[in-house]
Amino acid sequence: MGPVQSRGMRVALFAPLLTAAWSPPSPQAPASQPAAAPIVFSDATAEYGLAFSARCGTPEKLDIVEANGVGAGVLDADLDGDLDLFLAQGSTLEELNAGGGAHPSYWRNDGGRFVDSSAEVGLRGEGAANLKGWWTCVTVGDPDGDGIPDVFLGGYLKSAFLVNSHAQGRQVQLADRAREMGIDERGWVSNACFFDGDGDGDQDLYLVRYLELDRKRPPRKVAGSLKVPCTWRGQEVYCGPKGLVPTPDRYFKNQGGKFTEATLEAGFSGAPASYGLGICPVDFDADGDLDLYIANDSKQNFLWRHDPEGFVECAFETGVGLGEDGSTYAGMGVAAGDVNGDGLPDLVVTNFSDEPVSLYTSRASSYGVPKKPVLYDTATWTSGIGRATLATLKWGVELEDLDLDGDLDIFVMNGHVYPQADAKGTGTSYAQRNQVFVNAGAGKFEELVPPSGSPLLERRSHRILVALDLDDDGDEDFLLVPVDGPAALLRNGTATPASGGAHRVRIECLLPPREPGLAPRDALGAQVIITTPSGKQVREVRRSGSYASSRDPRICFGLGNSPEIQQIEIRWPDGTRDVVPGSGLAGRAVRIVQGKPVSVSSTPLSEGGSNK
Repeated sequence: MGPVQSRGMRVALFAPLLTAAWSPPSPQAPASQPAAAPIVFSDATAEYGLAFSARCGTPEKLDIVEANGVGAGVLDADLDGDLDLFLAQGSTLEELNAGGGAHPSYWRNDGGRFVDSSAEVGLRGEGAANLKGWWTCVTVGDPDGDGIPDVFLGGYLKSAFLVNSHAQGRQVQLADRAREMGIDERGWVSNACFFDGDGDGDQDLYLVRYLELDRKRPPRKVAGSLKVPCTWRGQEVYCGPKGLVPTPDRYFKNQGGKFTEATLEAGFSGAPASYGLGICPVDFDADGDLDLYIANDSKQNFLWRHDPEGFVECAFETGVGLGEDGSTYAGMGVAAGDVNGDGLPDLVVTNFSDEPVSLYTSRASSYGVPKKPVLYDTATWTSGIGRATLATLKWGVELEDLDLDGDLDIFVMNGHVYPQADAKGTGTSYAQRNQVFVNAGAGKFEELVPPSGSPLLERRSHRILVALDLDDDGDEDFLLVPVDGPAALLRNGTATPASGGAHRVRIECLLPPREPGLAPRDALGAQVIITTPSGKQVREVRRSGSYASSRDPRICFGLGNSPEIQQIEIRWPDGTRDVVPGSGLAGRAVRIVQGKPVSVSSTPLSEGGSNK
């Protein structure tokens, strides 16, 4: 990551006609704005027993691989109904060159306490020697369709595909099956995403790759054949990405639980190699299939539109490839969601210091117009987040209804890449505090001012942000992992209805088991629309997003001061729709399984934010 150069201003170009059979939900103005509850976070790390400390290279950060951090994910690996944690780990070039490296770790949720169970599941000890490496991202999915989550573990010069053999009451076992499943990846994978890229109902795999870095002879002081000086604000810093060779992304098609590379066949070779970091699946054009948005470091971002003949890169023509001034930014993390209540997905991208967080809002009037692309407007400055995010260097990001008032707020992870940022005259610092922006309506966001003692005031060089409902109370909590040092669990303390707080509902969408005896599967890409007296809310089921991480696929909806839900509509990945009456579902964890008829079950959400 580093300073970026200006690119030309964007213009709107022509794109294929949208599929008329699929249309976005009609915008519906809220009848009244639900009451917002105060947003208060507390540090629950010790309470939950999490004792993980990230390590990413040396404190001096001599090479770019030491700066990007290590990934994390959440998953119910043992299907016991609560979320476990999977944490990547970094190493040093010296250790790698000596044949060493680090092991990832698995933390089982044991009644509200996380227990390091890495050895029990096969990540340590005999047979786990191949899992020593420098691991950079965690992606959870179910490519074999057995209803049991597996893990793709991206790394620097090495990756692993950990198949979860938990079934018929057996203990969780995570074994690397990458090569036998057809994935032999030896580049630097910075991120990855499971999604249905060919419409056949199973999960394919997209690998976001970063750059070439010789582990034995990394560049120092100057980079590349042009001898680009490795300096920043008068300080000598690590080299890259400028001057180093970017690596092209790869796409693997799932064929019965095994994978075949189909990057060229699917159209993903239609853009130059870039320094990829963030990825988020999103149906941006409302045609019923998943597209991919990718944040690139110091190069134009990608928006891969899923057309019948393959994927077409269209970020420039839709208005989401560059910054508001036409510059290329150093993109890191990505989040997608409807921030303005028009039923259409908007995009948030985190960027380098001196570059604001980018907010792109979908232009409703561009949907369904013949021979015209879906267009986005840049709302970075008009929303109020531009000036507030200029000085920070941004990484993980999530769009969540943190105060449960019915609209989406923004949580941004901050932390510089250069320890030299602490030098006099740089105007910034290496350790930075994170930021929360509260949705004030009318396209505006207001930065939350944390009270004294809030964990949001803690300054560190943050990287990874993972959303999850840690305590099953229906609001989003967060797992935070810095580039170096202990991970943290932040509990969202938004008051529950029993304490006079906001009403809420949590919805989990699943596909039926592939065959009898198997568990239901994630309905990745399903669209959930809830209707209340205040209007409609639209969300998509996803695990990927933010940065180098995999989130909780269950969706927490805020209902404000009204407990009434009129209906829940599910638009399933295969294009079918189900409507579920909403009466009596407020305050509950709702599980919906596609079928004829659809299966709906619910249990009460916990009260008071205590452990299970």
